[in-house]
Amino acid sequence: MLVVEALGEFKGFGPTNKIEPGSDLIVLTGRNGVGKTRYLEAIVGAPNKVSVDGVVQSSASVRMLSALQLCPEFNSGQDHIYNKDVQTAQRDYLISCRKIINVMNESEVGGRVPFPMHGLDGIINYSQSVQDIEMAAKVLNKSIDDLRDEELLRFYRPAVHDVLGRRSLADVCNSYIKARHDNRYNQWRHEDLGEDVEYFDGEGFLEHYGPKPWEVMQEILHDIFDGKFRLEFPDEASHSYSYEARVYEVNGDRLLQLKELSSGERTLFWLALTLFN
Repeated sequence: MLVVEALGEFKGFGPTNKIEPGSDLIVLTGRNGVGKTRYLEAIVGAPNKVSVDGVVQSSASVRMLSALQLCPEFNSGQDHIYNKDVQTAQRDYLISCRKIINVMNESEVGGRVPFPMHGLDGIINYSQSVQDIEMAAKVLNKSIDDLRDEELLRFYRPAVHDVLGRRSLADVCNSYIKARHDNRYNQWRHEDLGEDVEYFDGEGFLEHYGPKPWEVMQEILHDIFDGKFRLEFPDEASHSYSYEARVYEVNGDRLLQLKELSSGERTLFWLALTLFN
């Protein structure tokens, strides 16, 4: 349970009593100008003691997010060449991370390790890299030292900078297609060249990666909008991994511009993307 105990005021305004909502979801209502936003700013900005289930939280973990930050995206908003460069840097980091995992722990790096990304700004999530490495070792029943690079990359997940840990629909689809291509390549190496590489068979791939994400999203859109919109599917044979998700109106086959939607329809699209994630 969330408990906020005020230790002081913020800009002349702040909670004066201990707040114990008793729920994971709280709706704050009131007329314009009565101080709803200011009240929330006081919770974040004032000296408070915040605890969850009796555990005191650090002040850095208490944030106020705008509505736009909570909305998942169809596309990443970045050029696909930029995205590929970032993912290459992340994959290289994951391989390097395995070499230091036994001598470096999360407490020493605060969970996030600064990483030079060849002119690309950003940081790599060390905690996620450790999770990927440990998952690979567990599933393949190997020690971390015995993992080959190609085995490790099978469990690679691109770093996510969304505040809720979500990825755009386009990123998910492009990663899925690349995983299928890499798996087929490993199958060819194993069966035709006799190399000692592992791959998933059809059922194994489906169990590990799930169904095609664009088909999942299409089903969600169909159910929410009663078949009014359709999602353009990616070219599964393409090796560019530059798919951008586009939605069309079924009647007239017109490309949908999200800014043209009513507020209710935008909310439903937010719901569809949230369900997908």
